[in-house]
Amino acid sequence: MLWYATDEEGNVYGDYVVSEYPSGTTTIASGFEYGCIPKNTTLTVVYHHGGYDTEPVFVDSSKESPDNQLGTHWWYIGASDGSGLPEGDWQVEWYHNNELLTYGEITLGGGAYSDVDETDDIVEPDQDEFDLDDIFDFSDDEETYTTDSVTVQGTVYDGKTTNPIQGAILVLLTPDVTYDAWAAADFPAEDIFSGGETDSRGRFVCDVLVERNVTYSVVVGAEGYQLVDVDDFLVSDEEEDPVDLTIKLYP
Repeated sequence: MLWYATDEEGNVYGDYVVSEYPSGTTTIASGFEYGCIPKNTTLTVVYHHGGYDTEPVFVDSSKESPDNQLGTHWWYIGASDGSGLPEGDWQVEWYHNNELLTYGEITLGGGAYSDVDETDDIVEPDQDEFDLDDIFDFSDDEETYTTDSVTVQGTVYDGKTTNPIQGAILVLLTPDVTYDAWAAADFPAEDIFSGGETDSRGRFVCDVLVERNVTYSVVVGAEGYQLVDVDDFLVSDEEEDPVDLTIKLYP
């Protein structure tokens, strides 16, 4: 279990791990490193303030695309008005398909931080199972091969602040339909081939697999931001599955 550095603007620095947060911290972020993500993985994060037995401060889930690469998964929370979070001990629980995956605690406002796994006097979450193996290894019969269709996923950021944008919509239009043609026809829904909406981390996963070597038009928009459209999006045979996009929007 890891806790990551943040700044006063709420940005998270995934390359820097911290052992406590100072007074006035507006955003905290927890996560973990993984070796791969199996198929049919849903991750849930639960934040508490003042003990695992308290009412959760924040709960959210995301369905993750399979990935056989090393990586880090994290989720942040912050005050909606940008004010400092309450001081004291904060706890987090991570679940993989409703089974407790990992958990940890950190102090905000000074004091020493002790890892939950090594501290006897911290009350652990009330769970029957604590299994890290599910998310770190594929089963022995897991196949790895290049498919004709791929998952398109990614993250949408604010181009100025680098903060993730929640509620952004990305659509891929039916092949041979350009954005201009779609707009001229008053945006008919039947011309949408695939799409997705970003969660609180700015992450999206398209709901229909995309064919390799087929050209699509991509349209990305969010309230308060300029629309982005690209008419020549194509996934080649050399690209891995899933395809991960990083998209920046500007007010």
